[in-house]
Amino acid sequence: ATGTSWCIDPINGDYWTGYGGYSIAAKTGYPSITVPMGMLMGLPLGLSFISKPYDEPGLISIGYAFEQLTKHRIKPGFLPAFKS
Repeated sequence: ATGTSWCIDPINGDYWTGYGGYSIAAKTGYPSITVPMGMLMGLPLGLSFISKPYDEPGLISIGYAFEQLTKHRIKPGFLPAFKS
């Protein structure tokens, strides 16, 4: 299972939302790349691609092609600071 990033909660404390897609590649030693795939409730989401060993050039090509075709990358902005 995969999940979104940890929730940052300044009142009740941060909490874990699930596993990330990075763990499979990290455990096997296979290369992976994560590219932007949209937003969820104002937070960025990423899509991870995993490839066979030593195929980093092919993996970068796939990630680049996905970014160019989908145009899901959104320029980051600064949100107002939280005031307690």
